[in-house]
Amino acid sequence: MTKWDASQFWTWVDAERESRELSWSKMERDAGLSNAAISRRFRDLLKPTLETCRAIAKAFNLREIDVLKQAGLTDSEIDQDGLPSAVRSTIRMMMDMNAKEQGDVEALVKTFHNRRLGAASSRKLRGAQKP
Repeated sequence: MTKWDASQFWTWVDAERESRELSWSKMERDAGLSNAAISRRFRDLLKPTLETCRAIAKAFNLREIDVLKQAGLTDSEIDQDGLPSAVRSTIRMMMDMNAKEQGDVEALVKTFHNRRLGAASSRKLRGAQKP
């Protein structure tokens, strides 16, 4: 959706709900929400929250990113695979590199990733050692 439209989003939700033969209350139970948490937003055509979108995704067994897109709550740069625009941009830049340069970038990312994992592990160990 280019301009967010509450009725368009909730029409989509209602059609998905009906295609799955779910009542509003069953859908809300499946999503782990209180009764009327979603149906009230539908009835009043309120913009869904992140929590609402996550619950709808859970109830419909869809990826969160797909529901967020329908709700207009994502960056238009996010593609079907759900990659953030920064990652997508980095991939595009890497496509212009030769194999050696791509390997260097991969090694750099692995080093950073391993450093983060090591730091997290150290924090966990220090926390476990406290009496």
